[in-house]
Amino acid sequence: MTKLHQYGEDFTPFKFLKEGLFSVIRMPGLRGKLIGAGVSLALGFLANKFIIGKSGGILRKVAGSALQLGVTNLIARRLPFWKNLASNLFSRKNGI
Repeated sequence: MTKLHQYGEDFTPFKFLKEGLFSVIRMPGLRGKLIGAGVSLALGFLANKFIIGKSGGILRKVAGSALQLGVTNLIARRLPFWKNLASNLFSRKNGI
């Protein structure tokens, strides 16, 4: 294998993307923030679907979007509280 061929394999777009993604993931504290954002978005979505459900009315859809935004922001702002509550719940359940 020639050196030129080796350089061509080292500089593929997939390798650049993979190395960039891994460097972002390795940043301290970023993983927790991403998990927190995902949890708050998911809970907001579930609150919207659970309370509003599937309705055709425009006002209900607007109210559902407002509810989803409110729940997402509430969970995101008080994330340390929810983390402590969940860890206490699981530690009591497991008898630790």
